[in-house]
Amino acid sequence: MVLQSVLHAGYYLLDRGLVPDFIIRRVIRALLRERLREIDQGSFEANHAAKMHWIEQVRARDKIADVPEKANEQHYEV
Repeated sequence: MVLQSVLHAGYYLLDRGLVPDFIIRRVIRALLRERLREIDQGSFEANHAAKMHWIEQVRARDKIADVPEKANEQHYEV
């Protein structure tokens, strides 16, 4: 419940341009570091193998977008 309130307030401030750029950049960098830690397999070889496996999975898909309706909806919102 508290997390939802914090997120709502954060998005409210972001949407109105009230969050300074330096804060946005710091948060983005922190999120990127976290994501890199999540996908790290421990070695260059393991990371490369995981990436190649992901590429094979993407190529094997029947369609490019999982939910194309959402992409179209978001495109026209802007």
